[in-house]
Amino acid sequence: MAFLEISHLTKSFGGKKVLDGIDITLEEGKTLCLIGNSGSGKTTLLRILDFLEKKDGGVITLDGKTLSGNEKLAASEIAERRKNFGLVFQSYNLFPQYTVLENILLPLKIQLKREIKEETRILPWRERGQAFQREYASKLREKEAVVEGILGKMNLLAKKGSYPYSLSGGEAQRTAIVRALALQPKILCFDEPTSALDPRLKSEIAETILALKKGGTTMIVVTHEMAFALKVADAVIYMEDGKEIESGDASILLHPKTQELKDFLSGEAE
Repeated sequence: MAFLEISHLTKSFGGKKVLDGIDITLEEGKTLCLIGNSGSGKTTLLRILDFLEKKDGGVITLDGKTLSGNEKLAASEIAERRKNFGLVFQSYNLFPQYTVLENILLPLKIQLKREIKEETRILPWRERGQAFQREYASKLREKEAVVEGILGKMNLLAKKGSYPYSLSGGEAQRTAIVRALALQPKILCFDEPTSALDPRLKSEIAETILALKKGGTTMIVVTHEMAFALKVADAVIYMEDGKEIESGDASILLHPKTQELKDFLSGEAE
């Protein structure tokens, strides 16, 4: 059984199908690149995996457990299942008023508060407040230590007190990656991670993602950069109008079989 299985995933906006029966399997520790023209459904697929969009139909299974089928999920269930996927946005989405460390800790704090609130619910109400504060302070210190360790590996520890305006594009993107990694997702998703960067910084982020790959991180990457996809992909899916047109290992980028992928790659090369 594959680590991630997506079966017959569908999604429409205003009567237009943006995902039309998508089937995907991905093994643990592997990297899948989704390619195709804008509007082919790639980003929508990532947003559905991260529960930022509701699918119309299909089943998503991760590590043998159904994450999303036909059942209606409560908000708490969605929050719990969302932890399985980390999403790194194209535009970084860093808050300008917060430092690098504060930006990374924001989603962790929300997650911690939710978890500890649930844990302390069984206590008498007069004890809950103190127990909550005690547990929150202790666990937050632990999380900060973990984050600083990841920042060190990403060569960002010296920037933890810096604000986004002072970061290079590569540093901002790596900060966004650390923020996603700190939540310890089972699958890390990237939406065009190199599109806003100059060639030198593109190479820097490519090397960062390669290092994650070598470390065993399972990843799904939406990209228009074919050279980048060739470097990082174990599997590639070419999408067009919400459908999977061609899939295989990275060699399909060099030797496409369908006319649609040939035309797409020819346009990318021009």
